[in-house]
Amino acid sequence: MTTSDSKYTSEQFFHPVALRDCKLRPTKVQSRLIGHNQVSIEVASDSVAAWVNVEHPPGRFSIV
Repeated sequence: MTTSDSKYTSEQFFHPVALRDCKLRPTKVQSRLIGHNQVSIEVASDSVAAWVNVEHPPGRFSIV
């Protein structure tokens, strides 16, 4: 994955099974703001959700 400005590239990823081969149920997700730049995400117990952990390179920050 490379950022749109090509300044940062992440080459670390892990998928135990290719997502195209997974038989997933529709995801039920609820999100709510819990503070400045913080969101609580809740996934129903009978579904799954993809997630991404973003760690900004030193000296670079994102304002949402």
